[in-house]
Amino acid sequence: MTQAAVLDDDSWISKSNWHRIDGMTGSDQDKLSLRYLDEFVGDLTCSAQMLAWGLFPDAKEVTETMGVFNAIRKLGLHEKDTATPDGMLDGIVVVGDGVTPRTAAMFAYRTKGWTCYSVDPIMKVSTDHDKVPWDGVLANVVSVCDKIENIRIRLRKAIVVLVHAHVTIEQAMCAIDATEIIAVLTLPCCNWYGRQEQCFGRQPDLVYDDLSILSVHREVRLWMTRPGKLHAAKLVSLGGCVEKAYKPPVVKDSTVASDFLALVLQQSAPSAPSTVEHMAAFCAQHFQRDWRVGVIGRQDELVHALSRLGFTAIDSIEAEDDISTLTWHVLLDCGNLHRALNRTDKTKSGNLVGHLCQRWQTWLVDAPGAAVVILSSRRMLRSRKFLNR
Repeated sequence: MTQAAVLDDDSWISKSNWHRIDGMTGSDQDKLSLRYLDEFVGDLTCSAQMLAWGLFPDAKEVTETMGVFNAIRKLGLHEKDTATPDGMLDGIVVVGDGVTPRTAAMFAYRTKGWTCYSVDPIMKVSTDHDKVPWDGVLANVVSVCDKIENIRIRLRKAIVVLVHAHVTIEQAMCAIDATEIIAVLTLPCCNWYGRQEQCFGRQPDLVYDDLSILSVHREVRLWMTRPGKLHAAKLVSLGGCVEKAYKPPVVKDSTVASDFLALVLQQSAPSAPSTVEHMAAFCAQHFQRDWRVGVIGRQDELVHALSRLGFTAIDSIEAEDDISTLTWHVLLDCGNLHRALNRTDKTKSGNLVGHLCQRWQTWLVDAPGAAVVILSSRRMLRSRKFLNR
């Protein structure tokens, strides 16, 4: 499907809804700053040791860590105001730190009185047979090799940092039992822009592009529970930090999306009898018999199987003209999407499936339990995470 090439890869799931208030768009390559690298190499006494331990694999990771530390430091969020009672720690929790506790180590070296937690399911930790070089040297760094959802951290005060973390803010916050959350900072990436938009039931207090972070994913989002400490000018006046404002997303149809829908509807290869029977049985188990069911494409065997099980309102959707003003309680795709993807540029499939699912959702009635059921053996379509995007 050659027309799909005009779409950006996965742009529908990786687009930020915050836009620069200076109105600038496009590439920032000519405006990028080496400020963080200069500071790391020239000013930090801890940088040589961190590099010797192999905490940072490349310059990009250095600038990401420096960028999030810069935000916390310049706003003074790490400053301690009272002594910590016995048994209660103040903690900086870094979610998705990678294979090494690089960001937690940066905070540990450059703050006082904070215990810094580095959590990642691929984190390197010491074993009986192999010891990581930083183990025991940084007393206030706690490395955890696990998903944030599987642990619980009890603190007095907490600062939560997500650096290109592949979890939602809600998942991270559920793991932290703190008397007070000072701030939450996220540097989203990939398909997580839309899933890290709110915390504390609201949008961020400050969003900006940090042009000293040498990555295309350089948008910093910050929430604080002490609004009086927010001084955006401290950040944007540094140079290289451009403030952003929220603009609600607008779902736009496209010729490419329409062409892909037509391709899906046109697939006519019959499904195996066992497949048809299993899908019909699934519907009988989960949906009411008097619900209106829309079958994607021409699937006569599935229509007959549903009729035998007592479903009374079944429509075959073979073209967009069949939609008109109808809506359905259930949409059934018995392999049409799977077959259409065999004829589609694989680098564009995420974008196309995203547009298609958005359109199918508009065909559903506004009622509890309304659903789209997709049958496929494709790994990406079997992934609940993929479709949730």
